[in-house]
Amino acid sequence: MRAFIAFELPESLRAELTALSASLQRALAGVPLRWVPPRNMHLTLKFLGELERSQAAAFGAALERIASQHTALDVRLSELGVFPNIQRPRVLWVGLQAPAALDQIASQVEQAAQAQGFAPEPRPFTPHLTLARTRREAAPSQLAGVQAALAAQAVPALRAGLSELVLFESQLKAGSAVYNPLVRISLRTAKG
Repeated sequence: MRAFIAFELPESLRAELTALSASLQRALAGVPLRWVPPRNMHLTLKFLGELERSQAAAFGAALERIASQHTALDVRLSELGVFPNIQRPRVLWVGLQAPAALDQIASQVEQAAQAQGFAPEPRPFTPHLTLARTRREAAPSQLAGVQAALAAQAVPALRAGLSELVLFESQLKAGSAVYNPLVRISLRTAKG
């Protein structure tokens, strides 16, 4: 099965992302993009690819160890951007400002995946939430307005807490993905 590890998003953040995505869809009407449904939005820490069901328990134990070392993270929406670059926008995203603990968690998840035999991620961790992906048939001329649309869009100044690590199974169905949680682990609660 295809799998990935991510933070589940709170409803307050998902609602803001829904409004942001709708505004961008209006601004980019006619541009060949596949928009991520709000129910599928999450903060990916590690895409695993193919995972054996027997490995899910090992990842559950690893996530339990990681979660026990961290409390909920306060994140804030920041800028809009694209991967890999504005000349070839393949992924449209909204960035997150987060404490250093998010990088630590991402690094620990990466180490746990490598310990299970998964290849290391060659790119540095960039906290972001994917809003849309360019369709394969998109011509460069069709994407010319992306930069202006992103620059004109205001990003809401929203803060939200991330508190739950999830190992998701990703099933591709009729042009869309369905994400099923296999393991859910809460970060420890702050004392005081």
